Amino acid sequence: MKTEPRDAGVGCLVLLLAMPLGILIKGWALKILWGWFVAPLFHLPYLTAAQAFGIACFTGLLLKGLSASETKSETADIWTVVGNGLSTILLSPVISVGFGWLIKTWWLGQ
Repeated sequence: MKTEPRDAGVGCLVLLLAMPLGILIKGWALKILWGWFVAPLFHLPYLTAAQAFGIACFTGLLLKGLSASETKSETADIWTVVGNGLSTILLSPVISVGFGWLIKTWWLGQ
């Protein structure tokens, strides 16, 4: 299916607007998971929200977030690419906190 230039522009805009929200969600997830697992285990200080957001930005740059190989496809519809990007940016941290909560609650019994 051929992607219209307008659709591609809107899709890019949606992803660009979602990125700051994704950084906030990743920072929140990092702060929560760090407090549940890393700080108690290694006797490290808890992260502040600002530190968690900074680490989320840094790791996003370090790990490149969405790699070109994941989004590069001649046949992919732009909205498929946008949906994959949004799920990576927004849902992955929330799902990670959910699994962390399950592990903390049921496996570690806290």
